[in-house]
Amino acid sequence: MLGRKKFTHCSEVKVIKVPHLEGLRVSDILQFARRSFNMNQFLPEFSYDKEPNRDWLCNLVNTAVEEKFKNFISEQRKKREQKIIAHKNLAVDALPEFVNIFKKSTEVSTSRGKSYFVTRNYVPVLSKKRQVEFEKKQKQEEERHNEFTDKIKSIEEEIQKYESKEGENDHNREILSKLFEMQVIDGDGNLIKSEEKSS
Repeated sequence: MLGRKKFTHCSEVKVIKVPHLEGLRVSDILQFARRSFNMNQFLPEFSYDKEPNRDWLCNLVNTAVEEKFKNFISEQRKKREQKIIAHKNLAVDALPEFVNIFKKSTEVSTSRGKSYFVTRNYVPVLSKKRQVEFEKKQKQEEERHNEFTDKIKSIEEEIQKYESKEGENDHNREILSKLFEMQVIDGDGNLIKSEEKSS
């Protein structure tokens, strides 16, 4: 027995669309929910070997602990991104000088569509020669920054592709699992004939 049931009115439900990723399967979300609040009060009395509808579960958890759930989803997305980057060797190799400048930067000033890092160790340029050298170095840093930005963009696009593919695969697996439970298909994915069902 799960005890006295609690109900949430439809108008109070906070609908959320959760991506199909590793770490965000029904079993993972159930574990998170049971750690976060007394979820059993809301669950229907289904068999323990079966899982509730994923969308229903996500909406329920999001309604009960919205902020915690969104943080949990964000953590799983980051883990997935790190795994993809490691698997596909997509780590960015930035030049040491650029990394140093990036770490020291305190703000970004914008001028004529260009962004420049304003560093703590900035020294006013007095001589013309130093001015030319400074502008040259600044241009090189800007080019490296653009190259770095392009690499980041490329990585993000790769991650989105793999997330989309992974989500589609998970969704297809869920559909096949439901069809198997309904005895529409057998363990090999073949359609079960009506006479076989009745027997």
